[in-house]
Formats: sequence, C-alpha cells, structure tokens
Amino acid sequence: AKARLALEARALAALGRINEALELAAGAPEDEIDLMRAEFFWTAGVWPQAATAYARIAEAASNGSDPSIARTAILRAGAAYLLADDIDGFSIFESKMAAALESAPHLKLLQALSALGVSEVGEARVMEAYRAAFAHRGAS
Repeated sequence: AKARLALEARALAALGRINEALELAAGAPEDEIDLMRAEFFWTAGVWPQAATAYARIAEAASNGSDPSIARTAILRAGAAYLLADDIDGFSIFESKMAAALESAPHLKLLQALSALGVSEVGEARVMEAYRAAFAHRGAS
C-alpha cells in the first residue's frame, strides 16, 4: 500500500500538482519521503526548496552509504542553488561538501558548477552545465 502511495504521489507531481503530491508522499515509506519531496520540487522548478531538500539528502548520503544517491543529490542541490540565484547558499553548501567529501569525484563536478551564476549566464546554461557534469560522472 505504501509503494502505491509513492507511485500515486509521483504521478501527481508529474501532473504539476505538487501540493497534493507532497500530502500523499507523507504516507510513503520513511526512507523515500525526502527524496520524493526533492524530486517534486526539482520537477516543478521550485529551485529554493529543491536546493534545500537535495542538500539535506546530500549531507546525509555523503558518508558513503550510497554514492549514486550522494552524487545525484550533490549535483542537483548545487544546480538548484544556482537556478534559485542563491550564490550564498551554494557557497555554504559547497564548503560543507568539500569538508565532508575531500576529493571524491562528484565533489569535482560540484566545483565545476561553482563557476556559474544564473544572473551571469542564465538558467539554460546552468541546466546545460548540470547535464554535462552529470553525464561526465561515469568518467571519474
């Protein structure tokens, strides 16, 4: 039943009904709720909330428990901070990740995003850089 709730919540989010999706996600398995919330905000382009949600996931996953979740969360948090034009938030997040990850390959990808700022290059360039960094992840 909880897996069905998660599926229904994702379907609502895909339809742009984020508030309903968030309410329904509250009944999903506990370990999925934060990730679903982050995905919903990302899909809807609600960048400040997406940044915050993915940053929480990245900080929790940076202990090495699941590198693929950490990598995705780190890159999406970084891109979302930039898309929200929250350079201060991005800098704080980048500093936390630098301390936690030292020289992990996905930290280098986050640092590659740090040269961008939405006010300077626009949303399309940030998304282009995000996609390029994420596609490059297998090469590291």
